[in-house]
Amino acid sequence: MTETGSSVQFKAVQDLMHEMVAMWQRVKDLEEADRDNRQEIEALRVTDARLRCVVEKLPLRFFFKDSGLNYVLCSETYAHDWDMKPGELSGKSDRDLFSADVVEKLAAVEFEVIQTGKMEIAEEDRLVAGREITVLAIRKPIINGTGSTLGLLGVLWDITEDKRLKVNQERRIHELEGALSERVGEVGSLRSELEKSSAEHRQKEGEFSRLNAELEAGITTLREEIRSTTADFGQREEELKRLRTGLETDLHTRREEIHRLRNELQKEMFERGQALEALKKSVAHSQELLESVQKIAGAQ
Repeated sequence: MTETGSSVQFKAVQDLMHEMVAMWQRVKDLEEADRDNRQEIEALRVTDARLRCVVEKLPLRFFFKDSGLNYVLCSETYAHDWDMKPGELSGKSDRDLFSADVVEKLAAVEFEVIQTGKMEIAEEDRLVAGREITVLAIRKPIINGTGSTLGLLGVLWDITEDKRLKVNQERRIHELEGALSERVGEVGSLRSELEKSSAEHRQKEGEFSRLNAELEAGITTLREEIRSTTADFGQREEELKRLRTGLETDLHTRREEIHRLRNELQKEMFERGQALEALKKSVAHSQELLESVQKIAGAQ
């Protein structure tokens, strides 16, 4: 419920309670002043009953107490918290509902409101139907036209869910602040690492520039050496071609000489073979002559 909506509802309840209390006071005055005017009193009582019915059915926890802090009337929602009907609370006090320590605290607050004539707003924790709830309690004195305090109007708004949401939001904000603090720390750490990396990068970049300059100088020198080597290689290639031509010519000459020598050697070997055959024949003929001479010598 928004603050504007709460103010409007409280103003409506307050006006309704003023009218009802004025009617209730008028009934009492008429009862005391004129016992004979029963018809008007009955009409006022009917109106009072209607107002009570409307007030009791409002979906709000509210009550009206007399100056002695005894309940005069309350809403059905408030009476339901005590497992009663609105009429059953009439004439009772907080001593019939709360423990002694709670009664003492409530009485101190409500007597102060009646005595000072000032509205009091505070949060209260209550146990309703075995469930603890938090209410925003508004207490305001009801004063008649002569300035006399007739009693006290109390309105209770259940803010349990709003408080739970607020607690969850505060916890979530705390978690987010913790996460943010952690992220800030991580960002600081990353910034330090980035600065360190940047310094290393600049150092490596300088080293790279130096190495690149040295490499370019080496490439230039290597190109000159390759150019010089290429020129020497051309000269050596020409010389190699000349040497190859000379070697091929010399090889051809030697091959022809070897072929000639091979032919001469084959011819010489053939002639020696023939001479050897002739020699063998001569040795055989000589052997035959020797055998003939030996036979002749033996015969003699």
